[in-house]
Amino acid sequence: MVAQPGEIPENTLMKLKHVLFLSALLPVAAAWSSEREIRDLPLSEILSRHVDAMGGAAAHSSIQSLRIDAEVALEAGPTHRVTILKARPNFFRATFRAGDWTLTRGYDGEDVWTLLVTDKGHRAKPLDPFEETLISRRAPIENLLLRTRELEAEVSLVGTERLFHLSVYRVRVDFGDGHVVDHLIDGQDFVLRRVEQTEPLADGERLTTLIPSDYRHVGGVLFPWREIQLSDGERHSVVTVTDIEINPGVLYDAFRQPPPQ
Repeated sequence: MVAQPGEIPENTLMKLKHVLFLSALLPVAAAWSSEREIRDLPLSEILSRHVDAMGGAAAHSSIQSLRIDAEVALEAGPTHRVTILKARPNFFRATFRAGDWTLTRGYDGEDVWTLLVTDKGHRAKPLDPFEETLISRRAPIENLLLRTRELEAEVSLVGTERLFHLSVYRVRVDFGDGHVVDHLIDGQDFVLRRVEQTEPLADGERLTTLIPSDYRHVGGVLFPWREIQLSDGERHSVVTVTDIEINPGVLYDAFRQPPPQ
């Protein structure tokens, strides 16, 4: 379908949906380890070591709000700019900008909303119910493995496996509605090497894979500043973070849906 003036091409919208997964991965830590076998550990110890590897619970709990600026290079497409805002307990806003349009998605702790602004004006853009569920689950500052006690989901250790030259633990978070997120944790330094998310669709399911790299310390926590994102095994975008600000003092009004005009 050809986009009309003032519209965003539908394939661009689909690709940008995956970029929201960036905020679900942050923050994590990294330092490539050598090829060695890993020990048989219980899930509780794996999660505890993962928290320590990324800077510790104290450093993470000191983050009350977060701002991430990034550039998103879509495969065979343009580069967009995105700003992600988060605040405790579970407020979220992501704004995409390209050319003469801006697409914003937010979560105010209760409702998910979307606003499209073009040179023709601005209007709300509806989301399907499950997409709203995904955004609300990604809203908190912590990634899923840092808040397992709060999740209405089953967290399990699937087992160990090889990821190229690494031995990794596969830890699964299963929400019971077709939404499953697997975390591949390095068996040596307990950092996150890959995330594989399965989402249900009307005609099947979609697998989104995140491959983070270029980790840097910010506020005592390690963040990935680059991610390759795959959809059903095909590369569709590269996210390059340009700035991360911890505790920027975000006003909570930023997470509320703007009034109609």
